[in-house]
Amino acid sequence: YLAKELPDLFEGRYGGNTGDARGRGLAAISMTATSVLTIAQKYPGRFDAIGSYSGCAETSTPIGHEFINIVTGMRGGADLNNMWGPFPGEPRAGTNSWFDNDPVWGAWRFKEQMDRGQLPAMFISTGNGLPGPHESLENWRLRNSIPALANQAIVGGVIEAATQYCTANLARRFGELGIPAHFDFAPNGTHSWGYWQDDLHDSWPMLAEAVVVINPGAAVGVPYVRKYTMQLSSKMRFVAAQLIAHKWGLSRQDLDEFAAESHWRAADAAAHG
Repeated sequence: YLAKELPDLFEGRYGGNTGDARGRGLAAISMTATSVLTIAQKYPGRFDAIGSYSGCAETSTPIGHEFINIVTGMRGGADLNNMWGPFPGEPRAGTNSWFDNDPVWGAWRFKEQMDRGQLPAMFISTGNGLPGPHESLENWRLRNSIPALANQAIVGGVIEAATQYCTANLARRFGELGIPAHFDFAPNGTHSWGYWQDDLHDSWPMLAEAVVVINPGAAVGVPYVRKYTMQLSSKMRFVAAQLIAHKWGLSRQDLDEFAAESHWRAADAAAHG
């Protein structure tokens, strides 16, 4: 659904290049950061850039399985067998087992894509679980709440320590297979939104260049640009937004706070009719 049906529906409705002529990027956080790697592995050539922020890319090992249990089982009461059957399942492609959805185990798929010239650009990041710049009451997302700060530092710290372990194993496996990717091991950071926003901004140049090429000739030799196509409308919307922000003196922090406040008001309106 995420790899084929949804993109095809969106692209068919809103125009632009479709099919293999379109540049695509996929980025996600936490457990879905694991999923974007799996999707990219199983759909070669479909995506040109991948952003994976604080994911545990090792689902078939006991530690990776326990990370998923902490996030979904212990916190949400989910039955993990409903995901990919009994753990760990059969280590064979096409079984949809825990092995088959493990990006570390399935790194050979990226190796095959690399050999065929289909490998997407990849930005893979994690913190280490230690408090960093976003563990502060000055963080507007915490709304000056000490319990929220404690939860982010303690629970978010434990989860991020696990993602660092998984990500380190993924980096080692990529190194063994000679798969190029940008790994960002932050010196601090918990499993929380402030760091994921930082990751998105840090990975944006790679994502933007991979999916939006305004000058195909200038992209020759750039390793992560596959689709030499003119996506003028997408590029112009991006440029227009930058010009508007510059004209009215709007900073990134201003716009982030405005967006967050808008979501808070929408949620409050929905909750109170």
